Amino acid sequence: MRFLIIFMALYISFQSAEKEKEETTSETKEQNQEVELNVFSASLCLGDELKFGDRRIKFREIISDSRCPSNPIVMCIWAGQVRVKVDVYEKREFVGSIEFSGIQSIDHLFVDSKELKISLVNVKPYPVNPGKIPAEDYMVSFRLTEVM
Repeated sequence: MRFLIIFMALYISFQSAEKEKEETTSETKEQNQEVELNVFSASLCLGDELKFGDRRIKFREIISDSRCPSNPIVMCIWAGQVRVKVDVYEKREFVGSIEFSGIQSIDHLFVDSKELKISLVNVKPYPVNPGKIPAEDYMVSFRLTEVM
């Protein structure tokens, strides 16, 4: 019984925090309207590259995948997240690595260029059962946007 009460309290506080986050995010988006110039997108398997002009990103590795399996038998308190690492290249030179935690966007990908935003859109496959997914089975979807 005590576990159920603690679980419900955590669930209610999490839902409240998510609602506040969504409201703040929508207000921020309305204030920061951007004009998209070029959009590049692709789904990459391990080792694949997304090229755009003299720049490219390479899907290097899945650092961790703690997403809760979709199997209804498994109960999770936390949804988990997936962490992805990509290598960034400009003019054939390695610029650095970027780590994404969950679905997120990173601005200012390249220093001497137009405003460029990279977004991790999706990571497949989604776990069905507990256990590790082989690295070669992953496919990540990215969206790169030049904005003004």
